[in-house]
Amino acid sequence: CRALARDDAHAAVNLLGRAAALQPGDASLLVDHAEAYFKIGDFARAMELNSAAMAAAEEAGDARSAIAARLASTLIGLLVRAEGGVDEVAEEINRALPTFEAAGDDSTVARLLTRLADGYWWRCQVGPMEEALERALVHARRADNPGRQSDVLIRLGFATLIGPLAIDLGRPRLDELIASAAPDSAAKGFLLVSSSLLAAMAGAFDEARSRCREGKDILVALGRGASAAAITTWSSAIDLLADDADAAERELRPALEQFQEVGERGNLASIAAQLAEALHAQGRFEEALAATVTSEEASSRDDVHAQIAWRVARTKALAQLGRGREAEKTGSDAVALAGTTDSPVFAAEALLALAEARAAAGKAEGGRRAAIDAQQLFEAKGNVVAAARARALSEELAARTALTRG
Repeated sequence: CRALARDDAHAAVNLLGRAAALQPGDASLLVDHAEAYFKIGDFARAMELNSAAMAAAEEAGDARSAIAARLASTLIGLLVRAEGGVDEVAEEINRALPTFEAAGDDSTVARLLTRLADGYWWRCQVGPMEEALERALVHARRADNPGRQSDVLIRLGFATLIGPLAIDLGRPRLDELIASAAPDSAAKGFLLVSSSLLAAMAGAFDEARSRCREGKDILVALGRGASAAAITTWSSAIDLLADDADAAERELRPALEQFQEVGERGNLASIAAQLAEALHAQGRFEEALAATVTSEEASSRDDVHAQIAWRVARTKALAQLGRGREAEKTGSDAVALAGTTDSPVFAAEALLALAEARAAAGKAEGGRRAAIDAQQLFEAKGNVVAAARARALSEELAARTALTRG
């Protein structure tokens, strides 16, 4: 479908619906129709169509379409119901790939490799994620499928944002990806938002807000309202870096309500954790703690970022509420989880929260060391704003330690 290939999700829903009415029982068409509904955030309809595709494929003996539909349904289940099973999905994708490669079905190979990369994204394993995406891009280009290429570019932007690549290299890389994306495509929208957060980390807040607005406007115009809501975790991060927690909360509340209404737990978990950060920054510590419970309840065990994020936010809230021992335990768990990833961004955030917890537990020297470790990771990434905050905390705790010794 050309509309799906050019990222116009609403147009794709309509056009594929008409095509499906003319060709009832076409499993491949039903899989594409389900993907279009998934992209506009109608997960229930996407699941229905994938189920119909599986039934049609089995009746027609179309093994490839049956596999594609089953995998798509499983992946939606991971996102919507926050079920575990990322490893199982990855194994099934790796078993399925040779079938599609042998058939020369480059478009589906690109789709499957992109979904494999999504599994690594959930685990915050940036290196393997990028390897899968580079393979996917080869097949997407071979298939001459702009939609598949767009999906890959979007995720390369995500990897640049949270991975170890320093900001002074990451920003030019994202500019190149933006230039290679089709005008007004979902890829351009997402890449602009990714680049906006890198700009904010570097302290360029006006540029960050401008790019973020442009990117979100593109996504909304393409019928990707659910995507625009999902990335409020990043647009609100710009506000938090700029010390505007009120603005962050104003962005996050509607997004949280949107995903609660549709029962989509994957994005809900991350948004609730980010809301906890915004509430903490406003001094509303009990409310922040409650938001971390919402995040924890929505989090899949395989969504490592969400598992880190709610622990980081809870650590800070507990520390401010005088519950230092609980805060230190939760912060240590967050640091351990972050250690399973190759994201210095998440590791630094966990260490900074642990520093606050140790300070609250009366362990100023241990807190100072954690703050210094966080500062070094932030500096290596190029996040000058967060590095300055970590430095200020380490200096405060050093002074506190000196007074105690004196």
